[in-house]
Amino acid sequence: MKAFFKNLLIVLFFIVLADQVVGAMLRYFYFRQESGLEYQTIYSMNKTSEDVLIFGSSRASHHYIPSIITDSTGYSCYNTGREGNFTLYELAILRGVLKRYKPKFIVVDFTVKEFLEFPGSYDPLSNLLPFYRGNPDIRDIIKLRGDYEPLKLSSAIYPFNSLMPVILIGNMEYNKKRKANDNGYFALHGKMKHPPQELKLDRTYPIDSNKVNAFRSILELCNAKNIPVMVVVSPYYDKYSSQDYSVELAKEMAAKYDVPFYDFLQYSPIAGNPEMFQDKDHLSYSGARILSGKIASLIRENISSSNE
Repeated sequence: MKAFFKNLLIVLFFIVLADQVVGAMLRYFYFRQESGLEYQTIYSMNKTSEDVLIFGSSRASHHYIPSIITDSTGYSCYNTGREGNFTLYELAILRGVLKRYKPKFIVVDFTVKEFLEFPGSYDPLSNLLPFYRGNPDIRDIIKLRGDYEPLKLSSAIYPFNSLMPVILIGNMEYNKKRKANDNGYFALHGKMKHPPQELKLDRTYPIDSNKVNAFRSILELCNAKNIPVMVVVSPYYDKYSSQDYSVELAKEMAAKYDVPFYDFLQYSPIAGNPEMFQDKDHLSYSGARILSGKIASLIRENISSSNE
């Protein structure tokens, strides 16, 4: 039995050692990426220094063109939007940013059903796992993935489990051309092939209190740091005959913190225009150019009013 336990301890030692060594290598190559979606998160969390930051999901990453905002306002701009990630991810990125510096302005893109409670909605928070060790202030967000998440994260490999091919590609020079972007903006060039539908949005559905609290925390942080912020519901293709429940709640919270809230869900000439959309939820480059010009003028107005 003594020999058995001795051998078992030796095996466990080498398993832990291998986990730490391989994990350290993956961490090193993860954080030296210079292109791709993972790099966008790395840059957003650890490296931004731009005056204006855009927050949101894939709709943000495809709807706001930093170069247009910079040309119009004179302020540098970066788009931190990431596909499949919403309010909780945005709060984590904002905390990472505020540890380093104070932006001059923040734009939060808000989506229909943003606060909807549904199974699996915390799964995309896996994108934050590589930052767990170095960013204690976002651990409460990552832990929403499950009660055993801190135990899993004792493994050095776990944060990078599904990222090995991504890390490899992200370290290759050709990926910069394959995933070319304008400071976080990714252009889409398709157009819709059918007319917009007449839809009715839900006025009631299950609300996730963690998502609501995260949105409130974003407004509170900006308020506490005296950072001008505005919330934008960017255009959708289809026509809606009612208001969305999440949008109503967000608008109420924004009013409480005296944050400008712009509901451009049906904004003309973008909404319902086939030339302006890649699909029903995402603007093409043509639509993004128009929206970005409008957002730039609103940023100028809001910064001017905040300086008065």
